Formats: sequence, C-alpha cells, structure tokens
Amino acid sequence: MKAVIKETGETVEVTRIETKRIEGTLKGAHEIFYPKDLEFPCIDADWEQRRYELAKAAMQGYCANTEIAVSGNDIEHISEWSVSTADAMIQKLKGGKE
Repeated sequence: MKAVIKETGETVEVTRIETKRIEGTLKGAHEIFYPKDLEFPCIDADWEQRRYELAKAAMQGYCANTEIAVSGNDIEHISEWSVSTADAMIQKLKGGKE
C-alpha cells in the first residue's frame, strides 16, 4: 500500500503496519514511520470500483448458497441484496459517513 510522508510529501510503499513497538535495526532501504506521520491516499479509493467488486463478491456468495438459490429467489432480488451489501460495506469502511 502506498502512503505519503506528511513532512516531505514523498510517496513510499508501506510493507507492514505494526501496532506494537519495533526494536532493533532494519537492513536495506527500510524505514520506520509512525502512522500519524503518514497519509494514506489509497483509502480514498475509487468507491465506484470498490462498490462493483464488493457487489460482485456478495453476489457470488449469495449464488453459492444453495438455500438462497433454490428457495425461488430470482436474480433481481439477489442483485438488489448484493448492491445493498456493497453499499453497507462502503458506508462501514468510510466510518459511517456518507
């Protein structure tokens, strides 16, 4: 995931995020930054693309569920559920904000 160092504006590739203190030295070009020192522009991703991917995954799950597929639910209902599931997930990812 890419992040921007707030102080310099440099874009860096984040390979790992730790929630605990790291001790010792790192070899190579690795540096340690605290999350408060970074901005994560990828979090403001293309929400329409993310919505599509989430709806697609939800639809696959609904269609794979034999109880839903066999119980007479038509594709319109499953499509509506999939999009609703994607919208709910996006709202949750955005922290409940629109």
